[in-house]
Amino acid sequence: MEEEQGLDLFKSYKGRNMKKELMKVSIFDLNDIFQSHSYVMSPIKPANKFVILKNSDEIILITGNIDKFAYHAQLIEWYCEKNNLAYSWSHKPDFLEMFENKYSIKGGGYVKFNRDKDKYEFFGFSTAYGRFDDKSLNFIIKQSPTLNLTKISVVI
Repeated sequence: MEEEQGLDLFKSYKGRNMKKELMKVSIFDLNDIFQSHSYVMSPIKPANKFVILKNSDEIILITGNIDKFAYHAQLIEWYCEKNNLAYSWSHKPDFLEMFENKYSIKGGGYVKFNRDKDKYEFFGFSTAYGRFDDKSLNFIIKQSPTLNLTKISVVI
């Protein structure tokens, strides 16, 4: 039924145009891997972890070195501490819950810079929070001045 009517998500049920608000993208790159390609990956631990958070007006990508952030939950803890957000450990150190209702955790995975192919590769999943949300990651890549000018590979 929605397909037949050509549903426009930016129109109300009476057909009036609603204000189109752009969603903000924030990237917290704790190792500066997106700023320069000089970051050397360890042969034993070849990638950085990342998580995606989302609230009503922002999508947030947080990346961190596996040596410093052994669990995806530690990236979320860093963000909560930095922004003075309430959280609790359900199972420390691998599962943290945010008490801020406007935030949702959109999964996680790994990201690495592949020097041979000169591109970033996003892959894997978080054991605690699941695989990253493809739509959110795609939006981040398109909106980021750093990432949208770079070769990107999302491995399924």
